[in-house]
Amino acid sequence: MSLTYITDKQLISMTLSPFIRMYYFCNFRYFRVCLLKSTIATFSF
Repeated sequence: MSLTYITDKQLISMTLSPFIRMYYFCNFRYFRVCLLKSTIATFSF
C-alpha cells in the first residue's frame, strides 16, 4: 500500500511539476519587474 502511495505521489508531483515551474517562473519574472520598477522609482527621486 505504501509503495502504491509513493507511486501515486510521484505521479502527482510529475504531473504538477511543469505547472509549479511555470508558476515560480512567472512569479520570479514579476518579482524582477517589481524590483526594476522600484529601483527606477528610487533613482527618479
